[in-house]
Amino acid sequence: MSLLSLRSLSHIGLAVSAGALVYMPAISATEMDSCISAALANADSNMTIGELRASCASQTGGETMAEPSGHTPTGVETRLALEKAQDANPWVITPHKPNYILPVHYNSNPNGEPYAAAGLADAVEENEVKFQMSFKFPVARNLFDTNADLMFAYTNQSYWQLYADDVSAPFRDTNHEPEVFLSIPNDWEFMGWKNSLITTGFVHQSNGRTVPLSRSWNRIFASAVFEHDNFAFAVKPWYRLPEDEKVDPTLSEGDDNPDIYKYMGYGEMRLVYHNNDHVVTLMERNNLTSDSKGAAELDYSFPLYGKMKGYAQYFYGYGESLIDYNARTNSVGVGIAISDWF
Repeated sequence: MSLLSLRSLSHIGLAVSAGALVYMPAISATEMDSCISAALANADSNMTIGELRASCASQTGGETMAEPSGHTPTGVETRLALEKAQDANPWVITPHKPNYILPVHYNSNPNGEPYAAAGLADAVEENEVKFQMSFKFPVARNLFDTNADLMFAYTNQSYWQLYADDVSAPFRDTNHEPEVFLSIPNDWEFMGWKNSLITTGFVHQSNGRTVPLSRSWNRIFASAVFEHDNFAFAVKPWYRLPEDEKVDPTLSEGDDNPDIYKYMGYGEMRLVYHNNDHVVTLMERNNLTSDSKGAAELDYSFPLYGKMKGYAQYFYGYGESLIDYNARTNSVGVGIAISDWF
């Protein structure tokens, strides 16, 4: 699991920003969760999570941040409380990774090699539409009477050649990423940074294609999220589960991309800075060898209108999509997002 989608949940219409996280009552977590859950049903759409917490604190006799016993909630704590408060609502879809669409996505050097056999190597255009849809839901809460939750998530990332009219505007690649993981809230602190969440699980990623365009891999992973003031840092190492060697490249049996680890590396790091609904994210991964293959991605989101945010993305390196895992990409995109990391 990557760093949680920490921005306010668009489906309940609550604006959560760094400036809004100013109240944390000195009451039990159970009391607070119950109060917030009840308050959400009648909350004004403009009410912030800080205002909800303050209201619950006053109703239960709790204290606010202004008092010494108070505690400033982190983005992860706020997100997890809101998710649990919405568990009983069957109409809620909880974001996992950012959800966005980039109608303008320009790749300076599109990789046509995988399509050469079909005579379409030169048909891949530099301009396309990129979008990502990502959600999750709890399979089991408080597993084994602990605070660990068993979660399932699915992320779809697509590259749509919308402007390629000559070849009927196909989807150049679509990556499917289901995952199951344990989500474990934590409160360990080191030098001012709080390790607020640990996750570990299994993830499958594939593009759902047949040979020779088939790409897929399976991994087990662990991740830890650390927070300090307006910063969040996530480190996520993984291990690729080995597959049988492909005997015949024309058959589906066997590993379609045995060298993917050389380009996608053994994990990734993500640094997030947020300030008044402006969010800057830097992702970095590397194969940790002398040829230093990997990737970097820089994202910036900003308030646009209502619940929508402007979204800009720059990517350089390997593995932006599975079809390009072994081809260097240099791309930039602009569009809108409906959920982000914060």
